[in-house]
Amino acid sequence: MPDFIVCDLETTGFDPAHDKIIEIAMVKIAGGKIIDTFHSLINPLRQVPWKIQKLTGITGEQLAESPTWEETLPRVRTFMEEVPLVGHNIAFDRAFLAANLDSLPFSCYLDTLEMARIALPSLPGHSLHSLVTHLGLPAGRNQHRALDDALATTELYFALLKTVSTWSLELLLQLLPLLKQARSPWSTVLQGVISSKTKDVPSTSISSRFCLKEPARDTGPPPSLPARLTGRELEPEQLLGPEGPLAGALPGYEFRREQVQMARAVD
Repeated sequence: MPDFIVCDLETTGFDPAHDKIIEIAMVKIAGGKIIDTFHSLINPLRQVPWKIQKLTGITGEQLAESPTWEETLPRVRTFMEEVPLVGHNIAFDRAFLAANLDSLPFSCYLDTLEMARIALPSLPGHSLHSLVTHLGLPAGRNQHRALDDALATTELYFALLKTVSTWSLELLLQLLPLLKQARSPWSTVLQGVISSKTKDVPSTSISSRFCLKEPARDTGPPPSLPARLTGRELEPEQLLGPEGPLAGALPGYEFRREQVQMARAVD
């Protein structure tokens, strides 16, 4: 399992151009285990809105006694590495980090919110708290506190990975090109799951209907696909539907509405 860092921030608002970070936490994962954590309150040198204090439980008095961002920055940089950064709604944390750092060292950004919507499409909500409750992950942590949320996101990442690992090879191979088309970094994680499923399986025992390698660029369309469907992009309903090319190409193919929901989630 590749190493990665999980991050969570608490801020004075939602605009990285004007609002400030008031708490940062990072959890470092290596070999599938937590090996280090970093956490600090940060003095924003301004008044924190009452609704933020009420939401987080962080008081102005606590922040007044905390280091500023400039004082915290050397330790933040030391903790960061050129590995994937994981977060729940990671675009939010990434935007604030980018606004407060000259550059970010991370190799990619993995959003547990994105994968939760794919893996658990029938849930009414995908907030971190909702997912922790639904999956029965360790409770007793404070919501909207950076370290507690970073630890919860770490647990969520492993739970989602476990869920994906239970999917059939057929489903994984159908989802992989959709993630690649959406340029989702989760495609790399999914490729790792597929490799893990197939590494100990003799090649002769893997059905010929599974394409485990990228096709050569000049080989033309796969012979099992109707020629009238090649040369243009298909909507998920057309690709995955009971009358679609996959149904015709894969013996025993079973259409499931959840497959279309997954495809739409990464579109």
